[in-house]
Amino acid sequence: MIIPVGAVVPAKVFVVVRNGRSPLFANVPLLAGLAIGALLTLYGHLALDWHTEVVAAAPILLLGGAFAVVAVGELAFRLDRQAEELAIAETVVAFAGAVIVWTAFPEFRAQLLQGLDRIFRSDDILETQALFSGDTLGFLLLFGFFLLLALPVLVWATRRAVDDARWVVACSYGWYFFALSLVQVRFTGQLGIFTALFAGVAFVWTAARIDLTDPPAFAESSTDQEFATWTPGWPDASTIVAVFFLFALLGGLGLMQSAIKVQQVTTEDADYQTASWLADYADERGWESHGESYVFSEWGKNRLYNYFVNGNSRSYNYAQSNYGPFMTQTDPDEATAMIGDRVRFVVTQNRDVDREMMHTRLHDNLGSRNGDVAGLGRFRALYVTPNGQRKAFLYVPGATVRGTAASNTTVDVAADVEVPGASFTYERRTSTNDTGAYSVQVAHPGTYTVTTANGTQTVTVPESAVMNETTVGT
Repeated sequence: MIIPVGAVVPAKVFVVVRNGRSPLFANVPLLAGLAIGALLTLYGHLALDWHTEVVAAAPILLLGGAFAVVAVGELAFRLDRQAEELAIAETVVAFAGAVIVWTAFPEFRAQLLQGLDRIFRSDDILETQALFSGDTLGFLLLFGFFLLLALPVLVWATRRAVDDARWVVACSYGWYFFALSLVQVRFTGQLGIFTALFAGVAFVWTAARIDLTDPPAFAESSTDQEFATWTPGWPDASTIVAVFFLFALLGGLGLMQSAIKVQQVTTEDADYQTASWLADYADERGWESHGESYVFSEWGKNRLYNYFVNGNSRSYNYAQSNYGPFMTQTDPDEATAMIGDRVRFVVTQNRDVDREMMHTRLHDNLGSRNGDVAGLGRFRALYVTPNGQRKAFLYVPGATVRGTAASNTTVDVAADVEVPGASFTYERRTSTNDTGAYSVQVAHPGTYTVTTANGTQTVTVPESAVMNETTVGT
């Protein structure tokens, strides 16, 4: 957000000097604002440990650069130099400052390169697509006709800013976010602020062209005398209706799309319910850190879940890289090896996939055996939303039930489980070896019915056995 200020300061200094005024006095409010912002940022970093040193130092460097540009402009003004000469001097100062920062501050260089990599990367994330990419269904779905109205006014205002410094800030930020939006649509939110400003001017202009109102005071057809003698009045009913229909024509599509876009980014009830429940569950057990309570979910909602549960929503990279391969894995042992000790909770949602994949074993079977699809011994079902769209699991070490029976026979282990939102029978199946020994891992504590060729017996698996990978004998 502060990068355009680096363009605002030299542009404003150029315009002010071109108009024969002192850039020092004209930029006192701007310099004061930058100084206050730099001090507040530095205080937040030193006293409250906010942000990194690079982020904290950026406003200070910007303030220093702004002072240098204003000083050069003031010198040019006092020496009665031409504005074009000042532009050359500002370019030299800017280039020298960039070289100094690039060579003397490697942290800034690394941060800049990392930021550029994020901006120009190309992947399947919708927000990283270009504004005019077909994958985003066109800019009309984001702005309606407002962007078409705003761009001509932005061009006009940029030309006017050469003589009128009041347009410099709006034009600088408008072009900056428009350029970023051409690369990634995630910047269209910021662009929307300035699109509204320039589209508003275009709307009044359009209304004036069809005699519904007077031209804007800064338009070429509005003289200072006309503005000085203008008095406000209440329009007649026909004018109000005409303006309403003009607004509906130009802005109706944008209004409809605004409602749709807001709905698209609204958190679903199932996600909020699951995140809130997991947060309470983790708090009750004192799992406060990110490592103790990491939630493994689809990457698009990963930051939401981890924000609620452990307060760490900085990145979704791990989920983006690993969640899909984990859920499509058909070998539970391979899937378990993929996540290691990184995960505490796993969240699933409705998907239609192969019955042997981990997603089906978790979401549809709740970790239990289903026909010839084996159950899971390290994922305990915890919570199911009322509509069944989201299900949460706890990744546990698992207890081992061990015993003996007739050799080379099947052993079934089952326990009735009740969790918020679901009641089911958790089943595991294994076989005895040549000596009649068997062992099977289970994820739930409780009383299990063990069915073997020798008969039926029960075994109680305590919570501590599940959480500490303890063996329980029949």
